[in-house]
Amino acid sequence: MVRIAESVRAATGALATMISRASEDGWLEVMTVVGEPSAGIVEGLRWRRSDLDALLGSAEQLGRLHATKHRMVSYVEVPTSVPETERYIAHHLGLLLTPLHTPDGALLGVLTTEGPVDLAHPAAGTCELVELYADQARLALTALRQQDVLNELRRLDEYRRDLVASITHDLKTPLTAIALNTELLESDGRLAEAGSHPVAAIRRSADRLADLVDDLLAMARIDEGADDVAEVDLVDLMREACEHAEVEARLRDVTFDIDAPEELRVSVDRSSLTRVFANLVGNAVKFSLPGGHVVLQLARPDDGIEFRCTDEGIGIPPDRLETLFDIPRRTPDSRTQDHPGSGIGLAICQRIVTRIGGRITAESTLGKGTTFTVRLPG
Repeated sequence: MVRIAESVRAATGALATMISRASEDGWLEVMTVVGEPSAGIVEGLRWRRSDLDALLGSAEQLGRLHATKHRMVSYVEVPTSVPETERYIAHHLGLLLTPLHTPDGALLGVLTTEGPVDLAHPAAGTCELVELYADQARLALTALRQQDVLNELRRLDEYRRDLVASITHDLKTPLTAIALNTELLESDGRLAEAGSHPVAAIRRSADRLADLVDDLLAMARIDEGADDVAEVDLVDLMREACEHAEVEARLRDVTFDIDAPEELRVSVDRSSLTRVFANLVGNAVKFSLPGGHVVLQLARPDDGIEFRCTDEGIGIPPDRLETLFDIPRRTPDSRTQDHPGSGIGLAICQRIVTRIGGRITAESTLGKGTTFTVRLPG
């Protein structure tokens, strides 16, 4: 913006040029000043939007430029104990004003020059040249506003991650206490004689809460980057995922069919990809019909690595596939209500795979099953 202000000052022969940015509270903040303003205007001073409107209302228009010699007020940041009438600098200037607007007409700021203004005989091409520089100033202010929005989004995202991490760590303490006391109750023989189903219910609830806490912690840590990148065998990770789901697979009489090479090594964040494999395999078992098969395929085509996990389960409605990896609403299908879970596992998988440069997709047919495909660079 300094270069733009310098160019405008040179083109108009002005004593000074300034670029101000509009704020949401009705003020214009001076962002850039080039030259020596007679009123000693410096960066950071603010003036009212209403003062700009008054100047424009009485100015002579030259294309998109407005020329006037009216009173201009710059407000000085001073303690509130100073009377309002003493909080500004008032001066009469020859001003050339160029409001800067967004495409939809919102005021972004204003380009202003102080100095001689020839209303009757402006120099040939001067107005067009200033308008050209004004377009550059508008683009600069637009980029600045977008950067401000981006910084605020980053700040909010960092706050979200810190909040999730803080809450989940706080939840860990009572969950640990529940788990320990459940073990004590289960070891009490009198409870075994009376029937232990209340204790089993407590343990199931504690396990579900623990899974939710782990998922929330994983979500908070995803954007922090990979922590343990190393060369690992993806075939081992796939088999570990099967072992993790083995107990539930036996209860549901679900079997695994594996199609993979003896070894497939790649450098990757082991812990993150372990979570992806375990989540997809666990879901495949969870939503399989009794006696079904889960087919796991791992290969290395020319363009990278491909992992496929296919079940013969209840399937996913077509309208749900579009938002499957969002945070989350679980499928509004009564058939899923008997399958507890945190509901954010697929969102975590999608973010992990995207972070390491891959892609995850899903295909499904209701009543026949679902296939998840993970493609990784490699």
